Amino acid sequence: MSLKHYLELAFKESRLTSNADLGKIRHLDGILQPNQENLILVYGGSFNPPHQGHIDVILSGLNPILAAVSIIILPSEDFHLRNKLAKSHSEFFLNMKRRADILDAIPSIPKQKVWVWPSTWYPFKTCIDALVRLTAADGFEVAFSHLIGPDNVIPNDPLDIFPYRLPRILVSNKARHIAAHFRPDGRPERWNGFEEWIRSEEGHVEGKAIHLNFYMIYGFLISLGM
Repeated sequence: MSLKHYLELAFKESRLTSNADLGKIRHLDGILQPNQENLILVYGGSFNPPHQGHIDVILSGLNPILAAVSIIILPSEDFHLRNKLAKSHSEFFLNMKRRADILDAIPSIPKQKVWVWPSTWYPFKTCIDALVRLTAADGFEVAFSHLIGPDNVIPNDPLDIFPYRLPRILVSNKARHIAAHFRPDGRPERWNGFEEWIRSEEGHVEGKAIHLNFYMIYGFLISLGM
């Protein structure tokens, strides 16, 4: 069954029924697979403005080894961006709709897999909870994970990603490398509450966190959750 079908139902429950809302997902072609986890990544950020680094992170999340069925781009609300800018003393400001429109218009972001959240933060959790419930009723397992760049890693509480805490996090260093996150031997610094990093050629281990052996090529650090 198509992901778009269930998203339309979840949108309806969340009262996101306008043509503009539904237009955000009209190009999605992801198919949910039975008897396995279907991963959806949530990439939140200011995107003020969107730039090549953002695009690099998004595209890294589509690497086949991750098998993500879709990526949701979640722009910051205007009030949150204004608070952020006040601290940095920056005057450059694009409202949320403008940032979303720019992201929608970037040709290198494939609309078959990536879509921009069409509303404020408020109905987002309601919508993804509805999606999990609706798909589970038909025997599908959907899991959500944050997708972030390394500049947003909080080692003391890595799952504390604004505005909603999800049980998993995927950190892509495709766009940039932050040396402070790594030890002299190349291993990532250990995160609070997580076990030690384990090298993996396949991108999956039975444990709490893994570090892909080829992160210098593909730009991935992955956590499997608590």
